[in-house]
Amino acid sequence: MNIDSYYSPRLIKESRNKFRSLIDGIDDEIFSLVNDFIITSVNQALARSLGTHPRNVVGRYCYEALFDTHVPCRNDSFTCPVLLARESSQLETAMQMIEEDGAPTKYLELRAIPVQNDQGGVDHVILLRRDITAQKTTEQQSRDYNERLAEDISKASLQVKEGGQISPFNPKPAPSPH
Repeated sequence: MNIDSYYSPRLIKESRNKFRSLIDGIDDEIFSLVNDFIITSVNQALARSLGTHPRNVVGRYCYEALFDTHVPCRNDSFTCPVLLARESSQLETAMQMIEEDGAPTKYLELRAIPVQNDQGGVDHVILLRRDITAQKTTEQQSRDYNERLAEDISKASLQVKEGGQISPFNPKPAPSPH
């Protein structure tokens, strides 16, 4: 195969279209940022979550487009994984809790993937956001259930009487040696 035909504009366009279809077919929100937090591309899932078209998100600061703030996300309980990935040049993950009226309403898992240039520096970061609210809710329900079950078990025990009859049994605690 001739190398010029391998890199023909038609094949490059086909490759770009396949890649775009792949990224847009993913339910996780995906976007790329340059070092000053300007969004350079987004997938359809992110645009849908913001209720807009991708072209209305590209070119905006991520913290303004996603969180309606004027500075990168950093506080006592959360540091933006994009900041961390730029510093470490490694994949960084974080969990972000979104609150309304002081109560958690949404949990997001964030994965920041640095894209290194030829000199080893980071020029872009790709960020994946996954809504893990259902998972977190199920985990909390499981913890609550286990706590109630342990409490119920500690309150009552059962004994099996002759003939296989089961009845409640609450033994008296053994006297503590003094």
